[in-house]
Amino acid sequence: TIVDANGVVVSTDFEIEPQIIDIDLGPDQILTTSQPTTVLEGNAYVQDPDATYQWYYNGELMLHTDPILEVGTPGEYTLVITNGDRTCTVTDTIVISNEFHCDVTETQYCEPIYLSDIHIDVTGGFFTYHTNIKSIDGGGIDYSQAHNDDTTLSNIPPGGYLITVRDKLGAICTKEIEIGCYGGKAGQDQAEEESIASKNENTQSNIEDQVLDTKIYPNPSNANSNFHYEVSCGNEINGVVEIFNTSGAILQRKEIRGSSTYRLQFNLLTSGLYFIRVSSDAGSKVDKIIIR
Repeated sequence: TIVDANGVVVSTDFEIEPQIIDIDLGPDQILTTSQPTTVLEGNAYVQDPDATYQWYYNGELMLHTDPILEVGTPGEYTLVITNGDRTCTVTDTIVISNEFHCDVTETQYCEPIYLSDIHIDVTGGFFTYHTNIKSIDGGGIDYSQAHNDDTTLSNIPPGGYLITVRDKLGAICTKEIEIGCYGGKAGQDQAEEESIASKNENTQSNIEDQVLDTKIYPNPSNANSNFHYEVSCGNEINGVVEIFNTSGAILQRKEIRGSSTYRLQFNLLTSGLYFIRVSSDAGSKVDKIIIR
């Protein structure tokens, strides 16, 4: 309404329409080897040419101020749009993740060295991959390997292990496995015992008498110091006791004959993880010893 000096009044009606801004970054997305990047469009619903754009990655302000952002790294992305006259602000967040998993299988070799191969099949993710195998029962193994595809870890001794595979972008796949010896002579002995046990109670009692009992002390032991290995059984046992390293090389060997209990003395000069195996007519067993 306008009034001039003579009192003339003029009025008119008008409507101010605000610049429309809205935002929708869409659903969360997964990066794959076939689609390693994705484009986030922040201006699809913005009509204000003076609007400003602020991008955040995992809560941290990015230097990028354009409405469109190409993303190749997993994480949480947030866009804040403010209209030109600073009267309206809208926000949206999207999570970009990485398709990545692994499968772990093993091939066991019970004879003659009781070592296994661990096969790791990788699906998705971004190479280079880094695989780590670590003992979870105090065995002392902690080994890492870089690879661009599936891989195999060879000559792994019996025990419990944590397998961790990490891809280039930091995605992690973990598996726990237990490596034992279920084939070869040990497996045959077990199968034979189970077959005999099903026949009668007397035979079952006889098998129980043949269970091997072993003990290592001190364990851990010191380099160039004596340690003892005891083997006992309910019946007379005849066989051989061998010490071998993680590569399967036999370092020492002693025969046992004519008794049901043995106390053997050994000495190793170099620190590391070793295995003591008793192979006898009563069965086989493998123990670990750590030399410090």
